[in-house]
Amino acid sequence: AENSNRKVYVYSSYETNGFINKMHNLGYDSLYDGLTIHPYSGTPSGGSSSEASKLTFYNDAINRANNKINDVKNYVNNMRQYDNTKVPVISEFGVFRSTDPLVRAQAHALYIARSIMGYVEAGSPYIQKHCLIDWYSAGADALGPTQQAVIQAVAQENADTKTGTGDFEFFSTPSANIFEVYNTAFDGTKVLETSVANAPVNNLNTATLYAMTAKDDLNNLYVALVNYAGQDVEVKIAANGYNTASANVMAYTTASDTFDAENTLEDPDNVVMKYESGNLSANSTYTLKPYSFTVLKVYISDVLGNKASDYIEELRKIDTSGYTTHTVQSFNNSLDHVETVLNTPGITAQTIDELYLSLRDVREMLEPVALTKALENVMKEAQAALEDADLYTEESVSELESVLEYAQDVVENKASTAQDTVDEVRISLQNALK
Repeated sequence: AENSNRKVYVYSSYETNGFINKMHNLGYDSLYDGLTIHPYSGTPSGGSSSEASKLTFYNDAINRANNKINDVKNYVNNMRQYDNTKVPVISEFGVFRSTDPLVRAQAHALYIARSIMGYVEAGSPYIQKHCLIDWYSAGADALGPTQQAVIQAVAQENADTKTGTGDFEFFSTPSANIFEVYNTAFDGTKVLETSVANAPVNNLNTATLYAMTAKDDLNNLYVALVNYAGQDVEVKIAANGYNTASANVMAYTTASDTFDAENTLEDPDNVVMKYESGNLSANSTYTLKPYSFTVLKVYISDVLGNKASDYIEELRKIDTSGYTTHTVQSFNNSLDHVETVLNTPGITAQTIDELYLSLRDVREMLEPVALTKALENVMKEAQAALEDADLYTEESVSELESVLEYAQDVVENKASTAQDTVDEVRISLQNALK
């Protein structure tokens, strides 16, 4: 608040357990909220010189993602032995420092998807990838290897990468799809404890399947899945308290035939996000594509139907006497429509979910009856002015009479008039009085 005295404590330290322990030994646990961490991978072994070397890079990147997740969790465990509210803040992460083209490819995208899962599970409220945009090149600049940027800026003939002047064209790397999938599809508000049983492994005996789950306020399930393997993988979705057999799902996926697949200026949509609706099998299974990141939204129809019906009943109890007549009519018509569709035989859980979400918009339809007191006061001034019409030109009197007549109509019909209209008429009347 303004003019209030506040204390802000700022500390500088490398991300070390020594900082955590020292703060505790000094009795300062309550003076910080968590630890800012940059869990960069370091440079993976191998590279794009041969197919075997590419595979070495890819597998090493998988291990490095897991190792960095464990590093973050170790910091969290150390902080929380003193204070269970401490959090890790991931202000920068990614495959760094490597200038290999695989950093622009699906290999890095899957590294990012897996890393975000781990950092969420570690309790991080803030996760930021380094970096958003950099020049397209085979080397590095002050920001580091240019390949790790989510969006690549391609310099044209007259462009200068040192000054940033001239023309540039842009394309998104496969890594951008990971953020699109998470932001578009993973709407769960409560992260659930997740485990993967019988996960497949690669030739280094490292797991190639990872998962994270959450639920929303309607108890819909959100299942994020990384498939590092180069073949389809069938997964079975099992959640305590849920019947997921043949459940309606919306699947959001970014996948490629190879882990070295890239986007380019000439082919910017080589690797993209796709989505489709469908169902889990009768055994609650779903098949993941090779080298893919997928988020499944699993609709739970019985819960959804009851919640939607309860919400309609709650909305019908609203006292609409203080709202404009035309918005009340639209409100009631919308509730009738939703209720009719909701009772349609064979309705899918996905449709029920969409109907429930639409009810939130229905509530916003209602507009309060306009407040006209300020307008009525200006109308009194206008009427008084007309009594001294000799002080005004014939043209201005005519304009004032016209606006005043419209204002009277607005006041008489305020039950069906928006507040914005009332305010606009008041301003017009004030201008006519000048």
